[in-house]
Amino acid sequence: FRLEEATEAFDKVFALKPNAYVWHAGIARFYQNEFEDAARIFARTAGFYESKFGGPASEERIWRDACELKYISSMPKRKGKELLQQLQDYKSQQGDDATLLAGVPSVEDDDGENPFGAMVETRKVLRIARDLFEASLNNDYSTVVLSRAKLRAICGVVDASRRPRPDIKMWKLSSWFFLGLHYDALGEAEESKDCMKMALLLCPSIGNAGDIIHTLPALHMTTRDWYDDD
Repeated sequence: FRLEEATEAFDKVFALKPNAYVWHAGIARFYQNEFEDAARIFARTAGFYESKFGGPASEERIWRDACELKYISSMPKRKGKELLQQLQDYKSQQGDDATLLAGVPSVEDDDGENPFGAMVETRKVLRIARDLFEASLNNDYSTVVLSRAKLRAICGVVDASRRPRPDIKMWKLSSWFFLGLHYDALGEAEESKDCMKMALLLCPSIGNAGDIIHTLPALHMTTRDWYDDD
């Protein structure tokens, strides 16, 4: 995966059209540990999508939250706890879209409003995953536990001796991936690795499918250098 080349290409797009809806550019930044730049892209494209299409930009919001969680978990443990508390203080003063990342806007439309509260995410896995990431930033442990349990239930029973059945709707694949991304964002590498391996088994193809979710587990495993003999 040539992330630096991808970032250069995305930058050329933004140079020509600053408001281009290319949220995938944030993923390239995320996996290069450029969390502030990635979060800025996700926030901007989420606002654009919600303003233009009138639906929730859940993928962008999940990734924006992942950037902030990864930024916090990259700090020493004590500093991370202080930052999480600081974030709670910001949220109580500025609202739910408050952020620790400098230069990252809240998710707003062109009129400066945040219409997301009135929108309902009908895609089950994305709704649960969004709740999971938001709960972590809100320090809402009970919702974190509940959301993880819901995603794990969708994943189903794991039989390591047999290849998983086809996942036509990609619910299991998406659940395993977002569980893995969440663990990764919290700095829990082994748990993330286990989830990503399961997600990888459910990918019918890598880099040759119509949905980016088929590529993300391999991208994650590669950038984290998690391929081994298992």
